[in-house]
Amino acid sequence: MLLILDIINTLGITIGLTKGDNIMYSYQAITKDGGTVLGPKMKRISDLKSRYFRHLELFNHDVKEIVVLKGRKIHGYYTPDFKLDNSKPAWLHNIIYAM
Repeated sequence: MLLILDIINTLGITIGLTKGDNIMYSYQAITKDGGTVLGPKMKRISDLKSRYFRHLELFNHDVKEIVVLKGRKIHGYYTPDFKLDNSKPAWLHNIIYAM
């Protein structure tokens, strides 16, 4: 049974997850010069947001957009002010690239 769960976890397949499961959020901030700033894994998006702004205070990157990941799938695209950008549907990107 553990081998099957390990394979499912490796492939990134989600099966009937409940609220208590450990799905973590992370972010990738894409800068205007083409670089990427990776964020840590955290349980809530609000924690990511505060971590992003603390990082921005220290390093002052010129961010173009932020991609928030939930596990290995894209959860949403955000503006540099960490507000959800509804003009870019994350679900469509996940389907096209089979994430």
